[in-house]
Amino acid sequence: MVTATQAYTNKIVRNGIFNITEIATNRVLIMPRPATFTLTDGLGGNNEITEVDGQGFITKVANSFSERKPVMTMTFSGRNLDLTALQLNQKTRTLSLDLRYPYRMQVKRSIYDASAMGFLGYGLAKDADTRGSYHAFDTGETIVLAQQAYDTFDSTVVKSFAIGANFERLFSDDLVAAQHWIALAPIGNYNARGLSEENFGFLEINGICFNSNGRVSIFHVPTCFVNPEGAGITADNQVTINFDISGIGACQPYNEYEVPLSNFCEN
Repeated sequence: MVTATQAYTNKIVRNGIFNITEIATNRVLIMPRPATFTLTDGLGGNNEITEVDGQGFITKVANSFSERKPVMTMTFSGRNLDLTALQLNQKTRTLSLDLRYPYRMQVKRSIYDASAMGFLGYGLAKDADTRGSYHAFDTGETIVLAQQAYDTFDSTVVKSFAIGANFERLFSDDLVAAQHWIALAPIGNYNARGLSEENFGFLEINGICFNSNGRVSIFHVPTCFVNPEGAGITADNQVTINFDISGIGACQPYNEYEVPLSNFCEN
C-alpha cells in the first residue's frame, strides 16, 4: 500500500525497458535498454487569444496552437547492427556475398595454421584472392607483396606469400627473417546480415518506468516513425535515434499511465 508521503513525493526514478514494434508485421524489435530518452511535445504556431480587460487593455486569455509535432529521442550507450539499422530506418537482411576483411600480423615463422571452425578465416578457399603489403623500416615505403599459388609455393621468392584453405598462411624466407608487420586482406564468401533498402514504416513504442513509490508507469506511443536525419557513428559509439510521433488515429499522440502495480522479477 502506498502511503500519503510516498504519493506526495512520488517521481520516476529510472527508465525500464522499451518495446518497439513494427506495426505492419507485429514484430517486436530486439533492442538493448536505452541509456536515456527524451520527448519534446513540438507545439508550434501559437495564436494568442486576447480580450479587452476592464481598464481597456488588451490581455491574453488563452493560447491556441496550430501544430503539434512530438519527437521522442532514445540514446543507446553502444552500437550494433540492429541499432544502426533502426537509426538509418533500414531493415536488415541476410545474404550470401563476397567480403574482404582486414587482418594484421607479425611474420615470425614460415607457416601459420588454418583457422578453426567458428573463427575468422574458416571457410576461406585455397588461393583465395588476398591483398598483402608491409611498411618498409628503412625507406618508409609501403611494399606490395606477391601472392603465389599455394601448391607450388617457393619460399625463396622474396616479398611473397600464399593462402591455403581456411586461411593457412605461407611466407617467404625474407619476410620471416625481417619479422615484418604485414597487412592482409583476403576475400571470402560469407552468409552475413547487412542493411537493406526496406524501411521499417510505422512503429509503436511501449515503455515502462519505475517510480519511487514502488509502482510503475507505462509509456505508450501508438504511431511513430524513424527520422534518420543526422544519423551517424560517434567517437564514443553512442547511438541516438529520433522518432517522429504521429497523432493520426489517436486522441493523444503519446500518453503516460501510472498503474497501481509493482514490477516483479523471476529467475
